[in-house]
Amino acid sequence: MSNKNISTIINSPKLITKKLRIKKTYNNLTSFLLSSKNPKAVNLTLIILIAFFYILRGYQYILHPQLFAEDGTIWIGNAYDKGLHTVFQPYNGLSHLFERLFGLFSIHIIPLQYEPLFYTLSALLIFLLLCRYLLSDRTRLFSNNYQKIFFGLSMCLLGNAEEFYFSFSNSVFLLGLVGLFILVINKSEHKFINILEKILFFILCFTITFSWLYILVIAFEFIWKRKRK
Repeated sequence: MSNKNISTIINSPKLITKKLRIKKTYNNLTSFLLSSKNPKAVNLTLIILIAFFYILRGYQYILHPQLFAEDGTIWIGNAYDKGLHTVFQPYNGLSHLFERLFGLFSIHIIPLQYEPLFYTLSALLIFLLLCRYLLSDRTRLFSNNYQKIFFGLSMCLLGNAEEFYFSFSNSVFLLGLVGLFILVINKSEHKFINILEKILFFILCFTITFSWLYILVIAFEFIWKRKRK
């Protein structure tokens, strides 16, 4: 294709109009994120953007979902074969209560042919749940919108690692951080969310080695409070 044809395409009215629309959308979005005084709206917008780019960079995992590592052979397979008897059954010397309960839930709710897609999307939701807690004003990690935007951009540019993107078994490790936030952040204004957080935290205490991390945090907080008194 000659340079003249390329120039004609680039300068075509349709393409110029599309560029102007994209630029306008970008300017409006940037202006909103920087100037908005509504933290919930900013957080929701950033989470939507993070989800969009996360899916965009790993869309092949949704189009061609697969069960990764223990997803099919252990969590689903054991749930089908042994049912409730697997709930507290250790795997590699560790308790996996969250994964076991999730496997039991999935086999009774989701048809078998859709299990790979269900586990793939669940990994995405776990990732977004962590982002939700990181951005939440209850954690007080970010003091202004600039810091939140920087965090959002960092998540959007996260490397597309095959063993991380949309992998349920590996994404469960992110729940360890979620449990840590539940332990230290302020309570929610909504009682229902507080109840759900307590249930999730209880389950995570019997998942992998998260309980040891939580014990150290509780011990540190106890010692710190005693010293302050």
